[in-house]
Amino acid sequence: MPSKYLTPYIANVVSDFIERYRLSFNKLPDSAYDEYKTLIQGVLDATLQQDSQSLGEHCRKLAQINSRYNIPYIVMVNELNAIKNRLTAILLEHEARDEVFALQRTYHDIENVFAYEYLHQYMSELTHANTVRMNSLKDLLKKDLIMHYQSHLEWLNALIKAIDAKQPEQMPELEADLCRFGCWLHTDGKAVISNNSKYTYLVSIHHTLHALGGAIHNQMQKPFINYNILMSYLEKCEFISLSIGTELALIDNRNLVKDISKDPLTGALNRNALESVFSNHYELALATDSYFVMAMCDLDYFKMLNDRYGHLAGDKVLKSFVSTCKHLLRESDIIIRYGGEEFIILMSNTRLAPAADKLDQLRREFSNLCCTVDNQFIDVSVSIGAIEIKPNISDSQANKEINTYIQRADMKLYQAKEHGRNRVVS
Repeated sequence: MPSKYLTPYIANVVSDFIERYRLSFNKLPDSAYDEYKTLIQGVLDATLQQDSQSLGEHCRKLAQINSRYNIPYIVMVNELNAIKNRLTAILLEHEARDEVFALQRTYHDIENVFAYEYLHQYMSELTHANTVRMNSLKDLLKKDLIMHYQSHLEWLNALIKAIDAKQPEQMPELEADLCRFGCWLHTDGKAVISNNSKYTYLVSIHHTLHALGGAIHNQMQKPFINYNILMSYLEKCEFISLSIGTELALIDNRNLVKDISKDPLTGALNRNALESVFSNHYELALATDSYFVMAMCDLDYFKMLNDRYGHLAGDKVLKSFVSTCKHLLRESDIIIRYGGEEFIILMSNTRLAPAADKLDQLRREFSNLCCTVDNQFIDVSVSIGAIEIKPNISDSQANKEINTYIQRADMKLYQAKEHGRNRVVS
């Protein structure tokens, strides 16, 4: 590598890298930037000197510090590509084309070293996460179908072990129709999952998951393993595995509603079920790495309505609210009568923004109801407070306490009332 072309620019390249990192990750300690400066300088010096041993050592340390500070793999790869492109431009200005090819080959090796380090860190974290996910499944209230998800968490862990051992012959079952989940899906599963579109989707993503397993097997048999591709395949495997779990969880949620005792007036679940249903949602979200939403709903001026029109009118309004919920919300969303005119809605596998939109649609439709008693039109409305919940594998037991979340949702509900009622605050 002709260092005479590149050496004058190295100091500026390193400074620019540190400046970009400071802008992107300004909460890192100053000592981190000193480490980065030393390591990037070392990578560039080793590149110019074509010292493969020193290059590998500096790359490994650079990957490890990124892992320590939770810097995503793609960020570091993009930064290295930016450096490579800048050095390539300098060499092209000097018409040093042979050196350009040498630089490209060197940076291909650098990326592979980074990918190798990140892959092993990712595999360790994924194995731990899958263990937590499987433990979460043990405490579920309803786990008829979601337990089939566990078989693919075990499949994924077996895949990781084979990659880690560099033993492609130890791979788990690669044929989609022959693994435990596949056998169930094409026999009993076909009858249990009555929704044809959901069944077709599950079959499709399950086949894709096993195709990725096959691609990993093929990559591992090559004399030169591309760890960047290997990590990309494994990340997609995790994503699809979580998608399978989410789909099965939604079906279990629908079945859960059928089996729990209901409020005899409205048909919503009764309050006695709240804690167990919330725990079920929490553990499912943890097992599938997803979000869910809790909404606290209060019918506006309900006591005044009862006093003016009587309890029969009040009962009619309560039933109308639950009926509106069932009409607008998904089958997997759960409605619980929390108090006299208070309801809690649990919306699985969703973020706060789309959930708030759906809740506002519910608010509008309910307030537009033509509710009459003895030929008298009754104005009805509802105030709603909603929060987003994202369980984390490091959560303590205290994080799972339902009262913490009820208080947060109740604060949002209070804000809705304070700002004039008949609104959603999230």
